[in-house]
Amino acid sequence: MSVTDQVIECLLEAARWAASADNMQPWRFRWDGATLRLLFIDDGKEGAFGIDSPATLLAFGGVIENVTRMAEATGCQLYEAVIFPAGDDKNCVFRCRIDAAAPGAPRADWRTHPLFSRHTNRLPYADRALPDELVGELAALAQGEARCRLLVDAPSVQRWAGLVREGSSLRFRNRLAHIALDASLRMTEAEAARGDGLDVATFFLPPGAKSMLSYTRSWPRMAMLNRIGLYKLFASIEADLVRKGPGLVLVTGAAGRQGALDAGQLLVRAWTRLNQAGLAVQPYYVVPDQIFRLKDGTVPEEARAEALALERASQAALPAGATLYMVLRVGYPKKPAVRSRRLTLSEVAAADA
Repeated sequence: MSVTDQVIECLLEAARWAASADNMQPWRFRWDGATLRLLFIDDGKEGAFGIDSPATLLAFGGVIENVTRMAEATGCQLYEAVIFPAGDDKNCVFRCRIDAAAPGAPRADWRTHPLFSRHTNRLPYADRALPDELVGELAALAQGEARCRLLVDAPSVQRWAGLVREGSSLRFRNRLAHIALDASLRMTEAEAARGDGLDVATFFLPPGAKSMLSYTRSWPRMAMLNRIGLYKLFASIEADLVRKGPGLVLVTGAAGRQGALDAGQLLVRAWTRLNQAGLAVQPYYVVPDQIFRLKDGTVPEEARAEALALERASQAALPAGATLYMVLRVGYPKKPAVRSRRLTLSEVAAADA
């Protein structure tokens, strides 16, 4: 049976609330009455993630997960699903057809679906142990070869806090990564109201840090201050919250396009489950990001030895053959987080082809 406009609105609303790197939402959604296409939007800016970047694929995996869960909730069926379909739009990451088990409008409470409550909390967490049963619950989640692993023992948490510090140290010395971060920052309420990017109101910043962040948005300034070790300070601040947290979740999977998409689906599924359990979550992409940059040749030559050491150290802490896609800091919140915003549905819904 055909799908009503109200149901499609539900699916697209679910899609637009997916997580993305730096909340840049590099997508458009196109519905032609029978087929849904998820399209990558290349803004052409220096430093931005491309269509084949693991960061982009993770984000689109999250979109696929949200659409799939909302389809289940509204009685729809996704079929003939294809990633990067041949002969289609070159920027089409995912295409599927949608049918409804029964015609009609969705339930009035569809906006209460747990996927709309998934959020990031960048604030400090309470010094409180995580529930024992959470280890098994997360270990049971799977999508393709993607898996989740919860770490709650202090040595493991400290080990990964050190890796986050090393990854951050590399990132703050990487011109392309810095340019991408600068493009995503929303320093004022007016900038945040655009609906994309990183609203600094969601950050946990020590006194004076916002002014320093604003001052160092210029790469020449950052590079100059790095000569006296500013990157070490920034990396330590970023890793400190990880070090003090009660637990971490590692999301791993197979290498390649499908592996990254699967990891993105599992990431959102686990994240949503954690938020449902009353837990706060903050994603840390900095370790896998530096390893992926090492592979694609965008790590500066003078930092390659450090990046190689980071890759070896992280691989030693993972199952053999697994690719790390995300580290999640997890704990009970001390305070509710300021929620990130999204582009409007009219901004992300492309016109019919």
